[in-house]
Amino acid sequence: MGSNRVYAKRYLRGIRYARRSLRVAGVDVGSTKVAVVIGEIKEQSLEITGVGSHPSSGVYNGIILDLEMVANSIRRAVDKAERMSGYKIPPAQMGISGSHLEGSYRDVTIAIHQNEVTQRDLNRVIEIVMAGTLPQHRKVIHVLPLDFTIDDKYGGIQNPLGMSGTRLEAEVLFMTGEATYINHLIRSCRRAGVEVAGITVAPLASSEAVLTEDEKEQGSVLLDIGGEVSELAIFYQGAMVYSTIVKGGGNQLTQALATAFLTPTNDAEQLKIKYGSALSYKSYQDQTLAIPGSGGGQSREYHRETLVKILQSEIINILNQLNEEIHRSLCRNLLAAGCILTGGTALLPGIDTLTERIFNLPVRVGYPRDISGLVGHVESPAFSTAVGLAKLGRGNSSSINDLGGVNRLGQVTTTLKEWLRNLKIASQSDFDELSRIE
Repeated sequence: MGSNRVYAKRYLRGIRYARRSLRVAGVDVGSTKVAVVIGEIKEQSLEITGVGSHPSSGVYNGIILDLEMVANSIRRAVDKAERMSGYKIPPAQMGISGSHLEGSYRDVTIAIHQNEVTQRDLNRVIEIVMAGTLPQHRKVIHVLPLDFTIDDKYGGIQNPLGMSGTRLEAEVLFMTGEATYINHLIRSCRRAGVEVAGITVAPLASSEAVLTEDEKEQGSVLLDIGGEVSELAIFYQGAMVYSTIVKGGGNQLTQALATAFLTPTNDAEQLKIKYGSALSYKSYQDQTLAIPGSGGGQSREYHRETLVKILQSEIINILNQLNEEIHRSLCRNLLAAGCILTGGTALLPGIDTLTERIFNLPVRVGYPRDISGLVGHVESPAFSTAVGLAKLGRGNSSSINDLGGVNRLGQVTTTLKEWLRNLKIASQSDFDELSRIE
């Protein structure tokens, strides 16, 4: 009898441990590639168990143009991740980007119930924001709190829960996207056999993977330079306070080489990867490259310096646009922690130094951090968004054996950090409406 009781205790302890593990997944559908990360949240840490990527087809500037092509790319990437992990992909957090995304600021004022800020009061703030007029063709993606003020006197509050007062003011960043594009993303995933647990704008996901808490708190700008677009997000006092997108990314650099050298795009991409740099060095004047001609034509020789100067011109153009957006945001003086570069183009040698010169800010390249398991497979800025999406999967309340839920509007939690983490789909009804369409 005693041995049975010991066995039962160990069994129950094992169940409790299993419940603390949560299988999660992130799917980043970009213009260049689809990246999939599968993992488990254990004691609030992400252990990578499966990784897959596949060239992306049917996406341009973050917008899906061909559902079947995108679904096929997702399916190929998911298959690789599933084979590596040894189990089927759980409902996944999806990244969304593109010029259709819009952010606006809204101020809400409510009377504090019973003179102490409670969860009920925070829920009312969100409900009022969600009740605002919204064009039919747009859907809510995020409602992100920026700042709280109590009784017009105590401002800059990040977590007002438990504070006393009669009136609560909240400033929130309200992010929306084109319903059609969100719908296409969900459809593509469903066709690929992936259930969608939530949708997160790509910069917010990337920040979860590469930014430190100090960088979010002190003020930093995250630049995610993708294939077709470059996304900029500014963080201050733990919140994303500004976000925008400019056209141009790694594919623009590749196309510039293909046009200048009259070489196939695939060859131009390999030249960029192998010999590219954001800075020109004297030694490049003496290095010659044999560049293939288009249509199988004869190769021609060029100095490496010529290739680098072409890339440098394109990069400067993109960085100048992003720098203008930083000044337009009126947040330039808040960036004490500097600039963090991520995305595949962040791997280009010298891009951090060039960015530092243009922005006049300290710059580092951001790699996925605070992860374990198959780290070597995602140890690249190109996987920042996918890793961040998987990390955000910890907002799901379901266990390994019950992974079907979508985060509801009512899951406003006790801290600003958790609020940011858990409000992926701001409206359950909106998500259900989109999810019904196959």
